Amino acid sequence: MNKRLSILGVVIAAIAVACGGSQPTTPTPPDTSTTLTAPVPRSPASGAEISGVRPTLEVVNAVATGAIGTVTYRFEISEQADFPAGSRTVVMDNVAQGNTNTSAQVPVDLQANFPYFWHARASNGTITTSYSGNQTLRTENKGVRNGTSVYDPLTNGQTVADQRFGGHFEQGANGGWQADSVNDSLDYNIPTCASCRAEFDATNFDRSTSPVDVDLKWFSMGDGSSFNDFGSFRDSPWKMHVEKKSSEAGAVKLIWRKGCNTSDDCDNADNRHEAVAFSPSKVYHFTVEWGNGLLAINICEWTGTACSATVYSATGSGNYAPPNHRLELGTRPRSETLVGARFRNFKVAPR
Repeated sequence: MNKRLSILGVVIAAIAVACGGSQPTTPTPPDTSTTLTAPVPRSPASGAEISGVRPTLEVVNAVATGAIGTVTYRFEISEQADFPAGSRTVVMDNVAQGNTNTSAQVPVDLQANFPYFWHARASNGTITTSYSGNQTLRTENKGVRNGTSVYDPLTNGQTVADQRFGGHFEQGANGGWQADSVNDSLDYNIPTCASCRAEFDATNFDRSTSPVDVDLKWFSMGDGSSFNDFGSFRDSPWKMHVEKKSSEAGAVKLIWRKGCNTSDDCDNADNRHEAVAFSPSKVYHFTVEWGNGLLAINICEWTGTACSATVYSATGSGNYAPPNHRLELGTRPRSETLVGARFRNFKVAPR
């Protein structure tokens, strides 16, 4: 009888547990066996100069332990080492993991001949690793065109200009495209840009190599259909050029029309004739900007990376948006290109 009661007690206890009774349970310990480490950069090697302007970034896969599931990667490449959000950083996210290495090609053209930083991280949706150590690369020094953006180094014996008229290329550290006559030019046609910046370096110009009594010019802009002859360009309501005066030693003059040509106010930004002691051996950096009611130009002595001294600047107000937008090194329609001037690192970019 006592044996039967003992068995019955065990059965009742089992039923109570099965029905959610208050029997104590042991908690399941957290799973610490699942881990994911940061990926390791593989290529391009830090400091490498790549071919082209759309590099492929590759890492050695993150090391996983446990039931890690599906792993994806986020790659970032940026102009700055802190990878700021916005247009200066390009992101490739949710990149599927490869067998042993994972790669992603940058989907847009980067600036040519420019240093960039890149890194990557991995995630399975629950665990996200830290980023790999920052790597650096430099894009190829080649000409690139993309809409209103232009980069033309002119130091590699080539140009991406729409038209080249005369001149020749000089190689080496002080190289570039050099105008040999007043009719030489490089012409770049872009979609009309109402807010852009154009830049270039120029050197090797000397009035003694050019015709006298002619106001020779470094740079012009305007309606491309008006560049066919002297009269059309002279009378164009969108004519812009910056010139080196013949009547005043070293003087700079700026003409910048804003869609009309009936008054000095329309015809010019701050149009000073300012004497500058230009040296044929120095490099000068030209920056021309327009947009949001501003017109501005700056010419400075150039160290190769920065301005050391400004030699001319002017500002004005108004909007500039010529149809058939053309930018020209030189001024071919007037036969007034500065002979001997050597140009390089021509850039156009939206502001």
